[in-house]
Amino acid sequence: MIFNNKINQHYSYKNRGMFLEELINKTNIYYAETDVALINKKATPIKIISTNQNYVTGVFNKKSTTDYAGVYCGHYIDFDVKQTKELKYNFNIIPIHQIKHLKKVFKCGGIAFFLLYFEQYHETYFIPIEQFPYNKILTYKEINNLYLQVETNIYIKYISTIKIYLKEY
Repeated sequence: MIFNNKINQHYSYKNRGMFLEELINKTNIYYAETDVALINKKATPIKIISTNQNYVTGVFNKKSTTDYAGVYCGHYIDFDVKQTKELKYNFNIIPIHQIKHLKKVFKCGGIAFFLLYFEQYHETYFIPIEQFPYNKILTYKEINNLYLQVETNIYIKYISTIKIYLKEY
């Protein structure tokens, strides 16, 4: 929930990405309802080990690639979301299989990117895979200077940023 552009701080470390995910999911519903884009959250591949009357036991079947994929104006889109409470972001912590996947999407003509959300400022940045800062830790100020900011309020309007990106590249 957002109150005066402040984030409700009821998310534990375990669920630190849930607020951002909720915003992206709401945005994707809005895009689908208004026929702007069709973007879906990808399911995490899980192998069921056993079932009991009230619960299911499972393990991750394989490494998940990215969180979201879909289509906008004939363009395939694939992206992952990251967030930080700090005023910097360590790009070394992004799993290499996600980077490789997004590079393949880009190589095949898709739009591949990360959305990076800074909790302290309630700001989101669009980081295209072809501009990915390998082996770097960048400050908020550096990211603000290098990448496009995404309008963030009750939605994270990344399609507006993709429109700018498509004109520039």
